[in-house]
Amino acid sequence: MKKRFYYNVFLINLIVILTLSIKCLSQTIYSETLRLPVIEKFVLGDINNDGLIDTAFVYTPSRINEIPNENDSLPCKGKCYNIVTFTCGFPALKIDNSILGKIEAIDDLNGDGNREIIFQTNWFVGTHANIYIYSLIKNNWINIASDYLYEKDSYKDRIKKINDKKFIFLKEIWLAKKQITIDKKQIVKFK
Repeated sequence: MKKRFYYNVFLINLIVILTLSIKCLSQTIYSETLRLPVIEKFVLGDINNDGLIDTAFVYTPSRINEIPNENDSLPCKGKCYNIVTFTCGFPALKIDNSILGKIEAIDDLNGDGNREIIFQTNWFVGTHANIYIYSLIKNNWINIASDYLYEKDSYKDRIKKINDKKFIFLKEIWLAKKQITIDKKQIVKFK
């Protein structure tokens, strides 16, 4: 318990130091259009079944503009991505083509004792987001399902466990002729 407390204190201090260092560096080197790196905190509850509340930190690197212009097709310095780190010691998760993404924990879908997570990508414009359902299998994050949906606060209601081998995932389907979206059940099986 003490070890975990010191680890969390170390992690928080490291985040503060990195954020301040990058802020100082960016103020001296870059123009005022630079958006500084962002680290957002998401409390997930107990995702590894050890009785402790777990937190995820979603890192977004520097970006040049909030909205791309014709001279700046990709406004991130380098690539746009998020890196998710966890206080419970789970390995980090990198998601490409996202800025300021969000994460939430869902039920343990495969009965391994760890809750699965949903990552929602974010971008500069638009009303849709990519969502990815990840499972930690053999210490690696595996994308087990995904969809492109209207952006909302939570997607937990789109997932229902059937048993430890499969779950129902409501996918959003666009019907062009009727100009509407409908939900379609998809059965997802663990391998």
